[in-house]
Amino acid sequence: MSRRTSVRRFIPVFKATALQAVVVYFPVSPLSAYGYALPAGIGRFPRDAGPKMYSKEVIQSDYGREAFFNPADPTTGSFYWRYIHDAGSPAPAFMGPWPPERRGKHAWPALLSDAYFGDWTEGYHMGGYNVLYCDLHARWTRDPGGRIHAARLADPRRDYTGINSTKAYAYIVWEFFSQHP
Repeated sequence: MSRRTSVRRFIPVFKATALQAVVVYFPVSPLSAYGYALPAGIGRFPRDAGPKMYSKEVIQSDYGREAFFNPADPTTGSFYWRYIHDAGSPAPAFMGPWPPERRGKHAWPALLSDAYFGDWTEGYHMGGYNVLYCDLHARWTRDPGGRIHAARLADPRRDYTGINSTKAYAYIVWEFFSQHP
């Protein structure tokens, strides 16, 4: 029986993805899906170090691709690394101005959140998302003007296609969560 068939028959399926996001499918259930450690490179995991949980080693390259990483060329790093070093600024209509100097800098980074991107069940409820932070406190965070939910963001694990793509916007939302603990 394939995983797709299992989901159709309403059997819970656990599926690990490229950025360690674990998706749990429970149709017609208040528990839908969540994203885990979005800034971590593929095969990398956050450290139990509070605000320093996403160290440079965790975000700069994917596991097994260290030999291809060139610090002088940000396009050789992980997708999040490319987002952080993208010189452009996203369109302010989405989440307001988000200049490069704000990216990757937050006192209490998010560790886990309700799903807000990708093609699985979104965890949007009561106009916002639940977020678990590095110190293990959880907080419901309002979606400003419903913009996150309305954007139907693309799954950022597949490729980084530039600062004004919905894949980059998924990282901007993660940064927004991390800056509003």
